[in-house]
Amino acid sequence: MNQDGSWADTIWVSYKQGNYHTSKNTTPRSSAIYKPEANKIYSLQEGEHAGICTVTDASQDLAYAGAGKKRIVQKIDTAVTVNGVACTLIRVKLEDQIIDYYYNPGHLQVNPALFSQHKYEGLADFLKMSKALPLKMEKTINGMFTVTMTLVSTQAVAIDEGIFTIPVLAPDPSLNLIKVANQEVMRIKR
Repeated sequence: MNQDGSWADTIWVSYKQGNYHTSKNTTPRSSAIYKPEANKIYSLQEGEHAGICTVTDASQDLAYAGAGKKRIVQKIDTAVTVNGVACTLIRVKLEDQIIDYYYNPGHLQVNPALFSQHKYEGLADFLKMSKALPLKMEKTINGMFTVTMTLVSTQAVAIDEGIFTIPVLAPDPSLNLIKVANQEVMRIKR
């Protein structure tokens, strides 16, 4: 899968005033934009799917959509070093996944209020406790596989607001034959 580019080994993330933009070096290239005023994550892709956008409601986790279940968020008493930085671990347990966020309170500090409605993947709960962005994230799904993302480098740069621009979208029922509780696939108007 790595040779054909279908999974990312590098993800670039930009944060500004509660917005974030991720870009992955997959083939085709993909990106996601979070807009706090809508509390939605807009996932875009180049190539054959360039005309569609998956819109995810960040106010809920898929496993908890309408189920009335609560996630378990706990600080784990362990010492972990990530790229030479001593980190604390906060674990978010969802019905079918465990997300371990590793952070250092002196690195990548963030105002948790900027993401207070971002419930997806337990991000708001994590940031409320950590007040810092993660240096490492491990996501285990159904105990079957784990995705690990580790921060390699950071730099403060001027960010062009244009990277947070969402294209004009139009509903298309034919793209949503299988309903997913917190997602809608939409057409990008050209």
